[in-house]
This record gives sequence, structure tokens and C-alpha cells, in this order.
Amino acid sequence: MSFQKKKINLSTIEDIKKIKNGILIGPGASGKTRLLHEIYDIEIEYKAPEIIKNKVYNEQGKSLKYGKNVFGFTKKHPIIYIAPNYKSKDGYKPNIDEWLRVLKKKNAIGIICYIKPHTHKSRLKNRVINKRNNNARQHLDNYPFSYQNLFYKLDQNDVNYYIISSEQ
Repeated sequence: MSFQKKKINLSTIEDIKKIKNGILIGPGASGKTRLLHEIYDIEIEYKAPEIIKNKVYNEQGKSLKYGKNVFGFTKKHPIIYIAPNYKSKDGYKPNIDEWLRVLKKKNAIGIICYIKPHTHKSRLKNRVINKRNNNARQHLDNYPFSYQNLFYKLDQNDVNYYIISSEQ
């Protein structure tokens, strides 16, 4: 993974691990689960080809999904994530305004999982194939997704964030 700096100077996974309150955000299939596994040094398992099984849980055995399982940070788990459809009004379309509200409310740093549109389309196509062939429980969400709109709103709301490229 490579890092682009935006407002905050971080450049490695070790730098990310130093964050006290960080929330991973991005569309479905953008690399949030893979990054959580890297941050917490948990071996990656696949539930279908190229679809990672979430094995990152808090002390109560729940996924680190904000708003459904967790509402804050712990010393052991200072990095959590927001599901792409958190408080979505249109099913699985991201509600960026809600992401911003949570980042501000929790005084958290946004960690943007960036993926190029053609790679995102390919990963979502893989989800469709795996959903059909392997009965993988995956949402087919968030395409197309506008990072430009996300960055604009983050800047307009003066939210601290940085971008990590999850092209792999």
C-alpha cells in the first residue's frame, strides 16, 4: 500500500498504528477490511476468491463497525471503520454527510481507503461473480463513487484526514 499525505503526515502502517482515534472510510471493496487486518496484524482469510473474511473483532467479539457494533475507540482498537452505507437514505449509497458527522463528533482522523475507478469496478464485478458462484454474502454497493466529492466535503468541514491507496 502507498500513502498520500493530506493534512496529516503519515507514511507507513506503523504511523497509522499510532493514531488514537481513526476511522476508515471508503466505498465497498475499497480495502478497508484488508487495512484493518494489516493494522491489527491478523492473518487474512478469504470467504471467496479475492473477498476477504473479516476476522478483526473487539473485546466483545464484534466487528469494528461503527454504529452497529462499536461507538468509540479503545486502547486495543483505536482504528475502526464505517460501513459504506452507514445511515444511507438510498440503500447502499454512501451518506458522506453522516461520515463527516461521525468524524467530527468522535474527533477522529479520517483514513480514506482510495481505489481507482477501474479497479473498484473490477472488484465489484468479482463480488457479483462470487455472490453467484460461491454464495458469498456481499453487498453490491457504491458504484460509481465520487472521491472528489468526499475530499471536497472533508476540506469544507475542516476534517483531518489522509489518503491511503489500496491498489493491490
